[in-house]
Amino acid sequence: MSGFSTLDGGLHLYTTAVDAWWSNHVFFETTRMGVVVYDVPLLNTHGEELWQEIQNRTAGNVTTFIISHGHPDHWGSLDFFQRQLPGATILGAKETAFYMDCTGEPNLRLSREWQPHLQGIPERLVMPTELFQGEKLIDAGDFTLRLHTTGPGEDTEHTVLYIPELKTILPNDLVYNGWHPWNELERDGHWLRIIDWLRTFDAQTIVPGHGPVCGPEIYDVMETWLRTFQDLRLKYAGRYSVKDMPAVNRLQMMAELKALFPDWYDEEIPFSCGQVVSVPYSYGENKFSAEKF
Repeated sequence: MSGFSTLDGGLHLYTTAVDAWWSNHVFFETTRMGVVVYDVPLLNTHGEELWQEIQNRTAGNVTTFIISHGHPDHWGSLDFFQRQLPGATILGAKETAFYMDCTGEPNLRLSREWQPHLQGIPERLVMPTELFQGEKLIDAGDFTLRLHTTGPGEDTEHTVLYIPELKTILPNDLVYNGWHPWNELERDGHWLRIIDWLRTFDAQTIVPGHGPVCGPEIYDVMETWLRTFQDLRLKYAGRYSVKDMPAVNRLQMMAELKALFPDWYDEEIPFSCGQVVSVPYSYGENKFSAEKF
């Protein structure tokens, strides 16, 4: 599943495929701001494809990139885009910028080591140029862009984009559809509270970070998965973290989770149950001060 589609209201969806990994990225044209892009793909080669489609489907005057969170499959090809659009604003939450500064380069190195066959892995980290905290309201003319930060879910921070005129919400990787979420750092408790909060928006269209566009019924599905993960962790790890379990217990937990959701894409499960990716950052245990931003 990869390529372009257009949603109601003129939002264009670009779904990229890296091996079997699908990521969603959205762009749209506004009367006051020109073209706004919400998340860009990991690879510069996919960034080039996205850039070409922006030219084909809009007037091409990109003014703003919004980065939802710090994982590189949502910001990597800023490397390409900044060369094309050196004056464009790259908007991100302050906590996201901190996470990117601490982990961006190591994550790109991991991508090169794990997937050396890929063409277009960025050579450099490109940081947000404008930061905000909490909420940000943008009058884009025909659209109102409501940006909300959430605190830790899949990542340390997430920026959700809600467009009330279209009853559309872009919750990025807080919502997966038909995929096992990446829950490596086990933030599922707060993540469940975020899901409850997402329900409060008057949104009929939800564009997940991974998986097909869907409706608000996805919140029940996400809640079921997160509570199932918690139940299985209690079963196999007691009060401890999955990371503290013997490897055999993690594998048993992984197998049971797969069995309970047999039709779901499960490439993510090893990062929740089977292994740990170490990066020099942990939410709430910061070696460096986010105040530098």
